[in-house]
Amino acid sequence: MQTLPKIIYLWLVLLIASLLLGNRLEPRITRPSPTVKPTKIGLSGPNFERYLTAERLTRTHYALAKFGGSDTLPEALAIYRELALATNQLNPARKVLILGNQLHKPLDETILKLLPEGEQSLWRSLYGPYPPPPIPLDAEAQLMAMQLRFLDNQALADLYKRQDNSQAAEAAEARRDAEAQGAILKRLVPLFVLAVLGGVIGLGLLLFVGFVALRREWHLLGRVSEAVEQKLTWGDLLDGFVFYLASYRALGLLVGIVVTSRAAVVPLQVLLQFATGGLALAYLAAKAKKRGTSLAELGVSRESLGANVLYGLGGYLATLPLLGVLGLLSSWLFRNSTTTAPNPAMTLLSGTSSTGWERGLLFVTISVGAPLFEEFFFRGALFTGLRRRFSGLPSILLSAVVFASVHPIQDALPIVGLGVSFATMRHLRQSLVPGMVAHFLQNTLTFLMLTASLGD
Repeated sequence: MQTLPKIIYLWLVLLIASLLLGNRLEPRITRPSPTVKPTKIGLSGPNFERYLTAERLTRTHYALAKFGGSDTLPEALAIYRELALATNQLNPARKVLILGNQLHKPLDETILKLLPEGEQSLWRSLYGPYPPPPIPLDAEAQLMAMQLRFLDNQALADLYKRQDNSQAAEAAEARRDAEAQGAILKRLVPLFVLAVLGGVIGLGLLLFVGFVALRREWHLLGRVSEAVEQKLTWGDLLDGFVFYLASYRALGLLVGIVVTSRAAVVPLQVLLQFATGGLALAYLAAKAKKRGTSLAELGVSRESLGANVLYGLGGYLATLPLLGVLGLLSSWLFRNSTTTAPNPAMTLLSGTSSTGWERGLLFVTISVGAPLFEEFFFRGALFTGLRRRFSGLPSILLSAVVFASVHPIQDALPIVGLGVSFATMRHLRQSLVPGMVAHFLQNTLTFLMLTASLGD
């Protein structure tokens, strides 16, 4: 039986320590209890992701206003209220008052008291019971200075209605709807339609894969035989995989503690990803050289490059229907969850400008770096190592579960589906290229949908 190199235990200790410390430093968001006053914290990490979710739900409602609207506004209001109670930020509280009025709710006195006393009179004049107090002379300037983003036009429209200026109110509401439709209908809907069309094509491909699996005629899927000579051991491959995870987590935690500037987060994220990935590649390449072999054992090869690229495209299309089903199932399972882990991509994207160089760097890390390094180490090092010990199906499933474990728990089922798809393509083609292509397509579609939902 193959033994593990002793140094792997050092990487395991480093990995576990960084995970435990990271969990302590980045607590999940928990919905506030009505009887326990929460500690006031800022809009960072999971709190900020919840805030962005509420923003997206609000935009969706107004984007569909001319079609009769949608039922997303109550959920957005509930999220804003949670954040107003749980954080020290003012805008979630302000947005509770604005959306509450839209939903014909009375002025929320609990939330109103979270705002500065000098500001409370403004909101009472807009949304308070009849007869309301006089509107401050500088009400319009106050609202504009609050930087309410998308909802500033709604607040202004409410102000103009109080001032019996119907023309200005209609203009503000028109700007509100135009901004929402630009963010949702003109950007997000085309991407959604493209994904649905791809899923329809993929369903046919998935049925064909199922037919081949039942008949076990794997040659119909272009299966390539495994190499006979295998010099890298199970221990070598697992050591390289754990080294990659440990170095990425530990250095990422260190950077997160030391760096406090938000402007530096994105460049450092890209630098960290490529530095740790390159270091781990060099570490594994040194092991391969010592064994008298190369990284080709892991599926790194230019052979049949064009065919493998097309294989990755077809494989991704076949995965889309599976992702849709698993995504719905995951949403149902976590519908009552009170604790969610942050999505790193959402948090990073929220801090970038819509056309800035930061968003370009994020595209590199999400759509290029992640497919490159994650495929190399999860489907290359880990899956190949598992194949040294187990047959194909257990190796595919185990590698997919490990892959899901490094992602937010609420996304576990779709990520397992992706992991199974990528590992299956690696197993059938003996190449990492199909998985890299499919991974690139998945991350790029996600990136585009997130940027579209965030708007400008």
